[in-house]
Amino acid sequence: MALPCRLLPLALACVLLGALCAAGQRPTSLGSGGSAPTTSPAPSATSPAPPSPTSPAPSSGSKQCVIVPNANAEGDTIDQMDGVASIADCCTACQQASSCNVFVYCPASGGCDNGSGTVYASQLCTLKSYPLQPGKEPSYFARGSIVPWTSGYLI
Repeated sequence: MALPCRLLPLALACVLLGALCAAGQRPTSLGSGGSAPTTSPAPSATSPAPPSPTSPAPSSGSKQCVIVPNANAEGDTIDQMDGVASIADCCTACQQASSCNVFVYCPASGGCDNGSGTVYASQLCTLKSYPLQPGKEPSYFARGSIVPWTSGYLI
């Protein structure tokens, strides 16, 4: 099933998420209520580039979500919700919470370890508030291929 999404312009994406670009991946942003894969591989020289997915522009005043895979973002917890089906649904919940600008989602079927031995349930969405600076990402408790969490923030 094709999921609507809006790909950030590559130049802006590289500024916001340089680590993904360096790894040959393109970060995605989600518009209001959209859902998308968290990254798409960069096209190789031997295969044609896939068409860029698009979605309707977000409604006025709605911020877009930037998804950061393998990252556990810092921030003050506003709310935690169990049984959230996807990172896109977690993004939507953050967009609808007035003080939310960062969110963390556990997509792993066996739950997600916080790095200190506490395992949180699969499909847990944590909404957070963080003092984001324009053009900057939040800080992360942990980030890298072994981190099971997927984080996001609003731009």
